[in-house]
Amino acid sequence: MGKTRRYRRQYGLVIIALILTLSALSKLEAMSQLRDTLIASYVVPRNLAEYGAKFIVASELAVVIGLGFSFSRRLALIAATILFAIFSAYNIWRITQGIRVPCSCFGALFKLPPAASLVMSLGLLGLASHVAAGLEPVATTRNFWFQKNENT
Repeated sequence: MGKTRRYRRQYGLVIIALILTLSALSKLEAMSQLRDTLIASYVVPRNLAEYGAKFIVASELAVVIGLGFSFSRRLALIAATILFAIFSAYNIWRITQGIRVPCSCFGALFKLPPAASLVMSLGLLGLASHVAAGLEPVATTRNFWFQKNENT
């Protein structure tokens, strides 16, 4: 893989990590707003909204932490891709159901209408998929333990 391509993938990782970090920290500051958004959008029952909000924030932070380590990077990118796919599906659902409640994607920092939020989610989904597809395979434990010993 060429240097330029590798650097583009690294920039993609940084962009994904920064956006998810900003998103999670903003949601932490406005957790009640996220909870209310989940209730108003009929995503989760009222009694589970608090847990749903915490799960979203924890998922985003787990992906960010996973992106920081080479051994977990591929799994973290798969998780990021799944998160962005879920966010995209949520925004499509909001558009089709006519739900105008702001998404709370970035807490109180800024509120996006459903169409803008969908465009952002689809762009991040494409970026995460592109970066994940270009990662070089990591040596697995099986390869390590079953390789031929040069000294014998």
